[in-house]
Amino acid sequence: MEFKGNKKGILKRISKIEKNLEKLYKKYPKEELTHYTIYVPIPTDDPTSKLNRVSPYAPAIDNEDWPIWEEEGRPFKHVLSLDLRSVPKVKERIGEDANVMSLFISSYWENDAYEPDTEETRVLFHNVTEGEFLPEELKDDDEILDKETFYYDVVEVEVPKMILIDDEDLDEIDIEDYNPEESMDNKLLVDYYNFREENDVEDWEKFPGRAVKDMLMELPAFIGGTPIWIHYPEHKGTFVMQFSETFGDIALGDAGEMYVFTDTAFLQG
Repeated sequence: MEFKGNKKGILKRISKIEKNLEKLYKKYPKEELTHYTIYVPIPTDDPTSKLNRVSPYAPAIDNEDWPIWEEEGRPFKHVLSLDLRSVPKVKERIGEDANVMSLFISSYWENDAYEPDTEETRVLFHNVTEGEFLPEELKDDDEILDKETFYYDVVEVEVPKMILIDDEDLDEIDIEDYNPEESMDNKLLVDYYNFREENDVEDWEKFPGRAVKDMLMELPAFIGGTPIWIHYPEHKGTFVMQFSETFGDIALGDAGEMYVFTDTAFLQG
């Protein structure tokens, strides 16, 4: 799904997610389920905070603090920044005093950031209120010259945690530990587990609410919640967000996703 200029399409997808969840809540009451608060970026020319940006220009980081890619001895390139005050549940989870998270990468179009703890990305937490900066060394870089700045706001969506559990993780749990009589979360998990046992893989998304997982994955980006992996879980750190090429405006392999945690960022594609 495209990001820039597609506010209407993204809001339509959010509405579709909410309608799909309404079907789930008929059997599993919303007030009895535990939810993630997920924030969906939407494009805007008049942002609530200009710190929410995708741009070669980072919010007010000077040369002293700008991260360096040691392999080539030059500054990393800024991908995006997130105003943590606009995503309070994520800020609470992270526990940082900073008000901004910024993501940097070695190259927009020729990176090899395929592994957790890669040296080709950096996640930086810092405090700024206004202004922007780009190191002089990058101002004539061809990749920088081709980039534009765009801004985003966020829309909140509440999604039941058990709907987003990864199937790889579900295969590893002992379902007997989850008594469906103890909580609605357990009942939902056990019902889905049994549904998987009784149906083919291609039919799993027919379980009430399960299609929401694919709908979120099809969005250009989402912040908070839990990662939705293309292949399999690769990292257990504190999750911040994930996004596709159309949001980050960078190469992410073959229809890949970038996964951003507090301690690393890497892609699957």
